[in-house]
Amino acid sequence: MVSLTKFEDLSFFDNLALYHLGKEVPPNVIAQAMLKGEPKTSSAFLSSIDSSKREEIYRLMAQEKDSNEEQKDAAISGILLIAENLISKNVIVKKGKYYFGV
Repeated sequence: MVSLTKFEDLSFFDNLALYHLGKEVPPNVIAQAMLKGEPKTSSAFLSSIDSSKREEIYRLMAQEKDSNEEQKDAAISGILLIAENLISKNVIVKKGKYYFGV
């Protein structure tokens, strides 16, 4: 089984893999993770999400910018678990060090 250990691991996901992940993760979880996640990875993830959900995420990010670090860490862990679940279901496949949406 693949083990994603940090938010930056998502930088190895192609746009379709990030799209699938964005469909599965609730907006409030994405918002929390974006507040702490590495900016380049966060930007790539947000750009792969449909525009209406992305607008909701931006709104939630503004509301929750003062949330505690434990909530942000939990959100990142949740996203990584959902990503691993999608990998185990072959919605996302790993080829070498990269991940591709199917």
